[in-house]
Amino acid sequence: MAFDVKLISENLDLDRCAGVMLQLRPHLTHAHFLAITRAAFAEGYQLARLEDAGQIMALAGFHIQHLLVAGGKNLYVDDLVTLEEARSQGYGHALLSWVLDYDASRAAFASHSIQASPIARRTASISAKASGFLRSTSV
Repeated sequence: MAFDVKLISENLDLDRCAGVMLQLRPHLTHAHFLAITRAAFAEGYQLARLEDAGQIMALAGFHIQHLLVAGGKNLYVDDLVTLEEARSQGYGHALLSWVLDYDASRAAFASHSIQASPIARRTASISAKASGFLRSTSV
């Protein structure tokens, strides 16, 4: 099954992403999410969204960092969330695969790491490990 995956910019779909991201980050308000994300874009944060039938089903926020411990470039996934009612349907897996492919086409990475919120940490970590995505982690 093919899904529509695109990077979000300040002017494209960011407002539509809030409801999904707030499931992962419930301490934020809608306005706070928009403000923080716009500021993060300026610092290299990228946000990808996966849509199915016109509805955003999953989001992945990530950035590239250079780390001595990782031996160079590191793809760091800050946020990975699937709409609660759409979990366990392959959306998160498909989106994470897209993120890895997207960045692998631009540069070789020494490692990938995933950070999950305390609420989502166990589920995200289990899913990432089972899918073979998790090489190193801070979870």
